[in-house]
Amino acid sequence: MISLNWAGKPLRSKAQMTALKSGTTTQTATVVKAAQIKGVYPTRIKVSDQQIAALNLTHRPISSGIT
Repeated sequence: MISLNWAGKPLRSKAQMTALKSGTTTQTATVVKAAQIKGVYPTRIKVSDQQIAALNLTHRPISSGIT
């Protein structure tokens, strides 16, 4: 679980966060891979209501699985 891997560890770099994500395991043995993609990406892009409506989004309840 990511939250358990990160517990008490300061997140000082993107590389460190990527490494912690990559070290994540699950109860069902799902393999987690993470990679840092370096680049400059535009911000504050305006997205129209029509563009949002065209996305195939499905709401799913959040379950942390932590007991």
